[in-house]
Amino acid sequence: MADHFDPIEEINRLAGAAEPGILSEMLERRRLEERRAAVAPWRKAIVAEAETWIRTPWHHEARIKGHGVDCGNLLIGCLVGAGVMASFDLEPYPPDFMLHRDEEKFLAIVQAHLDEIEGPPEPGDVALWRYGRCFSHGAIVIEWPEIIHALVAERQVTRGDGRSGWLHANPVRFFSVEKRRL
Repeated sequence: MADHFDPIEEINRLAGAAEPGILSEMLERRRLEERRAAVAPWRKAIVAEAETWIRTPWHHEARIKGHGVDCGNLLIGCLVGAGVMASFDLEPYPPDFMLHRDEEKFLAIVQAHLDEIEGPPEPGDVALWRYGRCFSHGAIVIEWPEIIHALVAERQVTRGDGRSGWLHANPVRFFSVEKRRL
């Protein structure tokens, strides 16, 4: 009869010879691998699509991979590119709309296409932060708090931590395409 391989038992066996802290690092790595393996294929497709936008320059009102995109158009580009949402165009908007208006236009667009969810979000979900006077910055969740977003301060699409810097200081809401995907 063949022995059954249990990765946790193997980690525990190896831990006897390991330095302190190595076991917890190995266990955490294994848990992360298990979580990633359990992610739905459509969620993986959104994350994979978001990763293809990294280093695209930030450009107001643009949605051309490798050439220019802002945070709102990045969300649309990723969801459409992953095949879970039909494409649509945004109405023109000033780059500083969040500083001068209380109207929640960006939030209304997100709510029209995605369902709000309780956190923590899953891979492929959308995080939306209040910046200025309204919710005006969005990102694709990789594995919370890791995100991919188009950030004017970085001048490009980049990875970030949704719980650090100015993002941490602002309210955040989460949304999913799960029940509305194509």
